[in-house]
Amino acid sequence: MAVPEGWELYLPKIQAWLEKRLETVSPWPVKISLEPGNLKVFGRPVAHLSLKQRQPLSESKRWLPLLKELSQAWLENLFLSGAQNGCLGEGLFQVLKESRALEGLWIKGRRLFCPPGTIFLKEGLYFLPRFLKSQQLFLKTNWRERRKFLALYLT
Repeated sequence: MAVPEGWELYLPKIQAWLEKRLETVSPWPVKISLEPGNLKVFGRPVAHLSLKQRQPLSESKRWLPLLKELSQAWLENLFLSGAQNGCLGEGLFQVLKESRALEGLWIKGRRLFCPPGTIFLKEGLYFLPRFLKSQQLFLKTNWRERRKFLALYLT
């Protein structure tokens, strides 16, 4: 399966979710900073995972590799779950929905141009969050190509 476009745009929005999820497994609180480091997603270093409190070296060596692999698997699964045609999947939408009310553009239509970061919900239904700032690009491109769609902005 091809890697969906725009997944890295969501890292700041799901950082807290990942930290909370890792703390259910880890005996110590973890910290994720969004600077290239030891945490890789789809082969690219995107974040740095560390323990919030200093621990004995033997414990850090035991737990950090496990937490990094677990983080990578969770993130890749999140971005790929339900992904289609280069769009991100519904799994990511569920995580964003849990964190707070979503604001953005709901789109209904077929064979549309979807900018990177668009979330595929089901056949012909997409969501483009406000923070991506690519809604105007979507509207202009599809209008110019005379594609039929319905778009509704919800706050």
